[in-house]
Amino acid sequence: MAAFNFPSSPSNGDSYTANGVTFTYSSSSTAWVRSSAVGAQGATGPTGAQGAAGAQGAAGAQGAAGAQGAAGAQGATAAAGAQGNAGAQGAAGAQGAAGAQGAAGAQGAAGAQGAAGAQGSAGSATISNNADDRVITGGSGSNLNDEANLTFNGTNLKLGNSENPSNYNSAATDFMLGSHSGGHSGMTILSATDSGGYIMFSDNNGGSSNAYRGQIEYHHGSGADADHMRFLTDSTEHLRISKYGQLKISGTDISGSTDMKHGSESGGGQSNSIYIDRANSTFDWDGGLVMRGTGGTWALRVSGSGSMTTNSDTSGELFGVHPAEPTNPTHAQSTVADSVTDAYFRVMGNAKIFATVPFYQSGSRPFYFNSVAVTSNETITTSYNAMSVGNIQINSGNTVTVQSGARWVIV
Repeated sequence: MAAFNFPSSPSNGDSYTANGVTFTYSSSSTAWVRSSAVGAQGATGPTGAQGAAGAQGAAGAQGAAGAQGAAGAQGATAAAGAQGNAGAQGAAGAQGAAGAQGAAGAQGAAGAQGAAGAQGSAGSATISNNADDRVITGGSGSNLNDEANLTFNGTNLKLGNSENPSNYNSAATDFMLGSHSGGHSGMTILSATDSGGYIMFSDNNGGSSNAYRGQIEYHHGSGADADHMRFLTDSTEHLRISKYGQLKISGTDISGSTDMKHGSESGGGQSNSIYIDRANSTFDWDGGLVMRGTGGTWALRVSGSGSMTTNSDTSGELFGVHPAEPTNPTHAQSTVADSVTDAYFRVMGNAKIFATVPFYQSGSRPFYFNSVAVTSNETITTSYNAMSVGNIQINSGNTVTVQSGARWVIV
């Protein structure tokens, strides 16, 4: 088949001839129209090669459904499907019979406070024995009682009396107990059998030892030191009386078994002494110290320790009568360090007795007694003379030395 190459951009009426065929362009139809006569139909040419498949056409419209086919054979049972959603709530069933009573529930919280009730009408009471400052105690029903022997005026508390505080020391009228009439007065402090009763004196609220500068205590308890009374001054115990009547004064042995103790030597005087003052201007038994023994007991016994030095006349004094000393002497002023010649009378730890004043004897027995034997080595020094009433025997192995200028007279 011949190919035609028509001109481009033709105008209406343009003609084109090729292969013996003439075409005219029509602008109304925008096409080349054959204008020459058509020849006889030529023989059919051979079938051309199969053209390439065209593009898939659009799907046609859905045809009408065919008639229902016969049911197929029953297939095998499939596995159970998933649980379907719960159905809608059914209507409520009829009311069941009442169950047994359940246990009581926990107590609920307290409700809010209700409003205050209306004020009640005023009561009435009768006070018997009414007077200023009396403490009111209960009575019977609406009858109250003023206590005539229990009063408080905001400063003075009086129990058992109606005395005027101005008649007494104002420093000791905060609490006035007892009466000048009606017999004995007293106060009882109760405590457990293993505890104590106290009277405390304070000048400070700082606590600890400052709270109680003075103290009187009776301690019950048990054991060797039970039932003792003790006294504290300056927050320190200085005096204790045991249940046996032992008097213990300060020192480290305050809780020991000795009958009397005092502080160690630290300057002499009243600071560490047992001091007995004179009662009047004349020294007599009222102002001194009397020790009286009964039966076979001692009235006074003075002894030294085993380590006491007794090698010389001025060491190891057990008992001495000395000249008057200064008031409250210090250790250095005390005649404890003086020589034997300064003492009126001295008893030594080595059994020597010295006297620097004459012995006077009066009454029905005007005698002076001495031993008839010398039983130790003795020396009569130049400063002394000696006298004995004989006969005198010097025991074997002992000597008596009379130094130059001294004399020993045997009467």
